[in-house]
Amino acid sequence: MPYRLHQEDFAQALGIKSADKYEKKSEPYLRKMFDLIQKHSSNPIDDSLKLWKRTVFNFLIGNTDNHIKNSSLVYSKDLSKVHLAPLYDVICTRLYENCTDEMSISINGQRNINQITREDFTKEAEICGLGKKVAMNIYDELYANLTPALQDSAKELVAAGFPEAVDMAGKIAGH
Repeated sequence: MPYRLHQEDFAQALGIKSADKYEKKSEPYLRKMFDLIQKHSSNPIDDSLKLWKRTVFNFLIGNTDNHIKNSSLVYSKDLSKVHLAPLYDVICTRLYENCTDEMSISINGQRNINQITREDFTKEAEICGLGKKVAMNIYDELYANLTPALQDSAKELVAAGFPEAVDMAGKIAGH
């Protein structure tokens, strides 16, 4: 018989109104998310690394809609343990002509996706309490593997009848 698990998005968990799901100036949402994981997760190291990977991935694919309601915590059946929920609601918003250049969560105080640099990620890793070497190894690995993964996916999609996948993969990789 199926059972339900309690899930709480980061806006709820941090006591932030839904209307404020997009970070405003001087509100370090990412740091707050890492603090919450480090204090309450049943596996804070694993969940911190997963959250970092998501953050880097959202940036690399051009997902400017990575707000705090698009990441959640899941509680165990007896509510005794909490961990980061599986990734959901991910899209390359940059494929759409009228999308914003403003990320929903800042990286080292930067929100404009066109101005965020690798150095900003290095500084953000430190702000979030992550080891710089580990965090940037994750960044570099995701960066190096993104274009080949996009090309492989595009080939599969073309074979399945979606020829526009090649152009989309190019736009994502070109971001």
